[in-house]
Amino acid sequence: MPFPFTDLSAIKYRPAVILTPDPMGPDIVVAYLSSVIPDGSLPATHVIVADDHQEFRDTGLKRTSVVRLDKLTTLSRSLVRRRLGRLGPTLLASLDVRLRIALGL
Repeated sequence: MPFPFTDLSAIKYRPAVILTPDPMGPDIVVAYLSSVIPDGSLPATHVIVADDHQEFRDTGLKRTSVVRLDKLTTLSRSLVRRRLGRLGPTLLASLDVRLRIALGL
């Protein structure tokens, strides 16, 4: 997915977690995904997808990554290049809790 920098000065192609359920319109809400794990304790808006997690294989990721739920954007569904994989039920449950925190719900 082409992820815009927050100042809109450029974009970077990277994997993302699609948060919009199917089927819904031409646009999707996505969360930023990175293999750069910050040092120290993570904010409550981050979800680690560890390479030793029982559901990791289904994600299609190559290494431990972090879903940044404080970095959301809406993009055209047509910008999705390909599907890497999917998050399993345990990871989705964690994502759900932390997304609620990120959105103040």
